[in-house]
Amino acid sequence: MRVEKVLPKAVVVFLRRNGKVLLAIKMDKIGKGCYNGYGGGLENEDNGSLRKAAVRETREETRKERTGIIIKPEDLIKRAIINCHNMKSDGSTFICELHVFEAYEFSGEAEDTEEMVDAAWFLEDMLPKTMPCDPDWLGLILKHKDKKFRANTFMGPFQKEKIRETEIWEVDDLSDD
Repeated sequence: MRVEKVLPKAVVVFLRRNGKVLLAIKMDKIGKGCYNGYGGGLENEDNGSLRKAAVRETREETRKERTGIIIKPEDLIKRAIINCHNMKSDGSTFICELHVFEAYEFSGEAEDTEEMVDAAWFLEDMLPKTMPCDPDWLGLILKHKDKKFRANTFMGPFQKEKIRETEIWEVDDLSDD
């Protein structure tokens, strides 16, 4: 039986260039089998910094032998906070506070890793299969480069199905670290 991962706070980074976004297929845990940006949970070495976590996760998920993708914390643009309301298979629920960043400035190339494979650049308005609620908010972020958003998503066990409509609204500011 697969163990359901409970993640209270996470980051995801969408790398963008020339009207395209870099996505790769998640190989395990939350989002397995779907295209996604690079990210994950905060670790002790991040000292509570969302930006440090975003930089670290992107590098870890894009490097195997070479350097992977390197982003400077100051080049991350915070675009959204998504409260992901997740139901587990036992009926209990948890909320993951997902902090969404994008970056236009970065160096290096993505390699296949144990966590992410088949990285490819996609036109921002022609995205592949992502997690069930991602199309509700990701398209807005990609289309409206100068706006910030908050949202609530609602997904079933293992984040495989959307169980309620996404609530999304524009905000003026997002608290940042």
